[in-house]
Amino acid sequence: MDRLINLHVHTNVSDGTHTPREVVELALQKNLSAIAVTDHDTTCGIMETVLWGEKKGLEVIPGIELSTQYMGEEVHLLGFLFDYTVEWFTKRLKIYKNFREKREHKMIELLNKHGISITFEEVLKEGGNASLGRPHIARVMVKRGFVKNVQEAFDKYLVPGKPGFAPKFKLPTDRAINFIHELGGITCIAHPIYNNWKKIIPALLHDGLDGIEAIHPSHNRIYTEYFIQFAKDNNMLISGGSDFHTAADANNALDSVRVGYSYLEEMKMRQKDNSKARMRNIGYSMLDAGSSEK
Repeated sequence: MDRLINLHVHTNVSDGTHTPREVVELALQKNLSAIAVTDHDTTCGIMETVLWGEKKGLEVIPGIELSTQYMGEEVHLLGFLFDYTVEWFTKRLKIYKNFREKREHKMIELLNKHGISITFEEVLKEGGNASLGRPHIARVMVKRGFVKNVQEAFDKYLVPGKPGFAPKFKLPTDRAINFIHELGGITCIAHPIYNNWKKIIPALLHDGLDGIEAIHPSHNRIYTEYFIQFAKDNNMLISGGSDFHTAADANNALDSVRVGYSYLEEMKMRQKDNSKARMRNIGYSMLDAGSSEK
């Protein structure tokens, strides 16, 4: 029987509640063979998770979930198997982190005007060294008694059209795809059901998108089967995971959505093919440059 894995996992380095080491321990308790760490707009938790996974016998795949924009919509892009140590990329992510903090300040200011008297210092303490996001504000609101739970905070205050919402900086999706490819990785659109997928997925396919997160808690059986078939028909990779953030959420638990290890094997094969193609293109470019100089 195929080993089971989860290719969409968050830690407290972004908006999850568990440390990288705790995530590894939980994955082992759930008998997973591999996980992909896909924190929002940051790679800061990858190395610790990888090293702890090696020590404990769990394969950890370097990943990220990038907030991007395409055709006027917010699109979450998953990157896998890329070189997360490259300096130019980590510098860019630090810039995006600064944009996130400015957004937090703006949302707190808006909430204060509506009687939700929380401070940035409280949110920063809640997030620690994490890449800050709306969940950190929501958790502070719960602790302060302004709402009963995180979902209520989102529904009443932190989504578009509500009094505490402020838009965030979003990288163009096609550019984000190029970034991940330049780092030797592959890309998949995350939970496409949240987007105008009939228009966006075919367009992103032409921009180099490698795959689709077909298996996700937000997808029912019909959508899952559709996305899987679309991926097969278009020679795209299939990804899947629970979008894990906290063990307290049963719907997105580490083992609520699992896929076979064969999905990861397909990713690794595509990564090798992409790398060979890039090397050939570099070779052709050098030949062209040489002939033009003669």
